[in-house]
Amino acid sequence: MLLHTERISTSVKAVTLAICLLVIGTLPSYSQSSKAATPSANAEQELLNLSKQKWDWMSERNVDALAALFHEQCMFVHMGATMSKTQELDVIKSGRIQYKKADIEEASVRFFGSTATLRG
Repeated sequence: MLLHTERISTSVKAVTLAICLLVIGTLPSYSQSSKAATPSANAEQELLNLSKQKWDWMSERNVDALAALFHEQCMFVHMGATMSKTQELDVIKSGRIQYKKADIEEASVRFFGSTATLRG
């Protein structure tokens, strides 16, 4: 997933990251970290920290924190369904999908201008 914009706010970056994580976060990653144009090591670490925090919120069913992170128009893709933000938060809150504690073995961040993707 790659979005291109001239100017993008921090919250939109976080939402973009969250969508990317949900779409590809459960796929195993066997690649080395690859960076096209890294703004800073600090920005990379912030994204890695946000990714870990998001997984913690999901396993804790902290839908309030997740609701603040996810954009209203984001979509969540699972093996058998595609859900809106509201549907995803409802599924997490109800326990119909139970995220366990995520131990991230490897993660990489790649920057494309003002957009970043994270694989883990």
